[in-house]
Amino acid sequence: MKISLNEIKEILSDLIHERKSREEIASWAQKLITAQDNNNLEYNPSREKKRIWGVISYLTGVDLLDMDGSYFHSLENFIDFIKEMNLSIDIFVKEKIIKLTPDELWPLLGVLNEIMASGVQRPDPRKVPGAVRWDVPAGFREGDGVWGLVIQPEDKIIIHFLYDRKK
Repeated sequence: MKISLNEIKEILSDLIHERKSREEIASWAQKLITAQDNNNLEYNPSREKKRIWGVISYLTGVDLLDMDGSYFHSLENFIDFIKEMNLSIDIFVKEKIIKLTPDELWPLLGVLNEIMASGVQRPDPRKVPGAVRWDVPAGFREGDGVWGLVIQPEDKIIIHFLYDRKK
């Protein structure tokens, strides 16, 4: 069985974007641990073995539950771990993939969450199937304007994200 650093980054992106369940990811990681236990795991590149193995080991516990039935690890824990492992992950914006480090990702998630919490969600006026939109007045870089955000919640894809300064 082979495992690459790119596959590791992809599974971390799946975890952050919730494209796969925590249980699926933990099960996937456990299969890799079993392969390693049987001396049947090949790392690509081999120089990244320690880092790949560290992520695999971590991922076996992403589905752990706390005493109250909630997940033990939070999104913040995952971002911190990605930072510790010095990895970047992909953010999907329309048809483009943007690579972000954890230092870049965390503030972006904060801005997105603030927009969604502060504004009123409405259907996308461009009628993208399943998409929702927020328009939130705000100040940014010494100017007033509006944050516009359109996402497809089901696929966790950002379709539109823009700060439009009032003129």
